[in-house]
Amino acid sequence: MKTSTRRAFLAASLGLTQVALLESFGLSLLGTRRAHAAPTGGPTRFLTIYVPGGWMPIYMWNPLAAADIGRLLPAARVANNEDRVFYDANEVVNLDGSGDQDAGAAIQRLRVPRTWNDAELAKAAAGQPSNATAPKVSGGVPSMTNGYSWLAHKLHENVSVVHGVDQGTAAHDSGRISAMCGAAGSIYRAPGMQTLVANELSLRFPDRPLPCVVVGDAPVPDSLTLPSVAAPTVLAGLSGLDYTLSRNKDAAWNGLREVQPTPQLDYRGAPLGVTVPTNPMDEYAMRTTRALAGKSNAATDAFLERLHDRTRNVSELLSRDVQSALMKTAGVEHGGNPYWTGNPAWSTFGITGSGRHADGGGTWNDSFDLALRLLKADVTSSVVLNCKGIGGAFLDTHAAEESQFDLTRGVMEVIGRLLGEMKLTPAPGGGGKSLLDDTLVVMVSEFARTWPSSNSDHWPITSVAFAGGGVAANRMVGNYLNDGSALGAPLKLISESGADDVRPPRSGDVVHTAMKMMGVQQFAIPGGSGEIAGLRSV
Repeated sequence: MKTSTRRAFLAASLGLTQVALLESFGLSLLGTRRAHAAPTGGPTRFLTIYVPGGWMPIYMWNPLAAADIGRLLPAARVANNEDRVFYDANEVVNLDGSGDQDAGAAIQRLRVPRTWNDAELAKAAAGQPSNATAPKVSGGVPSMTNGYSWLAHKLHENVSVVHGVDQGTAAHDSGRISAMCGAAGSIYRAPGMQTLVANELSLRFPDRPLPCVVVGDAPVPDSLTLPSVAAPTVLAGLSGLDYTLSRNKDAAWNGLREVQPTPQLDYRGAPLGVTVPTNPMDEYAMRTTRALAGKSNAATDAFLERLHDRTRNVSELLSRDVQSALMKTAGVEHGGNPYWTGNPAWSTFGITGSGRHADGGGTWNDSFDLALRLLKADVTSSVVLNCKGIGGAFLDTHAAEESQFDLTRGVMEVIGRLLGEMKLTPAPGGGGKSLLDDTLVVMVSEFARTWPSSNSDHWPITSVAFAGGGVAANRMVGNYLNDGSALGAPLKLISESGADDVRPPRSGDVVHTAMKMMGVQQFAIPGGSGEIAGLRSV
């Protein structure tokens, strides 16, 4: 393989920002790995769906009382002489079709605005002419489809939402870090939750060659001082895998395919008791790195140990030919688009319409397909996925509430289709569970948007959705204060000590709750954290 290509792969997988962090904190020891018992029947995969730019989650899941909806949110109206935006209080219903429930209850059912036209969608499902995909008003009745996938796939059976989460910041970069590790800041002060899961599950599922994968341009979580196995691997798409996940490309591997099963040593030269297929270049790199052990400071030793171990991990990974496994696995098999299954010419993740409402699926098709393949092929435990708005839009819609509504609803629609596909797919290995049952999905953005106002500026208080395995479904926990401040309302938490606590939730509590659902025991979040009561099923 070309040296530059291999180095680029190693650099992307390792994360060179960790060098400075190790030096600045003076850390010398890698994280200790211990196996823990998994929750009975709990998820064995973790998917983070990140919406970049800051979303307005109550445009999909609304916990407000009817009077507050009319007082705090924009009024439903027709914009640009054709686009129906926002919704009225009488359109907010329980997603499961049950009767109304007190909006002030500590735990509500999932409540959503039904901004779709059931009659037109029924026509589309029957193959009859309809305007179900046209984002216009038809006789005063909305015909937008965005959000319908949640009803069609009965996702109330699989999803719960926590409202009023304080991200601790209204800045993009800091908010993204807060969403990933539970502590806001310009740098990571705790490992990303995705890498914590990867580290833990690598002990329970050693045959999964890619413990943590970042798909495309999704945020890359920092693993800090966790073992090298937790470091994320960045995969741009299927087309480039022949250079990084197999030895199939002659231009890269001519003369370097000859590997020999070689007993491996750790960074200090002690036998590991494992044999890995390596070539002479691999062995030279690891031998040279071992020769530097103890000749510098502790932080440099820690970095070199990660580099040494990652080289061995890459060699073992290449011997597995992950590319072939992914190419043999179908991404979308069951038609996640519930009203275009009879029209294969239209993308599963495409949104029809005109102007700013339309997207042929190019924004989501490739990255969603790769994420599904990774989970279905059983080659990874943790995946990070980006979900941009229609046309690849960043949701940073200042002074543009109508655009925020369109983008948020479009994002929610395609996420619903993705979850629907997972719900229809049997989990690898059988057991009678679906892929969604066996995967904990966390849907988050860096923050929400200001309300009530005529703007759409940054606001640190947001909502986070949990789906799949380990989730007590069809619940909305927490709320927003109805005094016009849009601050998070206090809710019940279980503190680190096990004692009950009542306060507004923070991003660290979201990470803490997710780790409990995944059975991860060893983690620490700066500032402290607790489990949000009522979200975990076990």
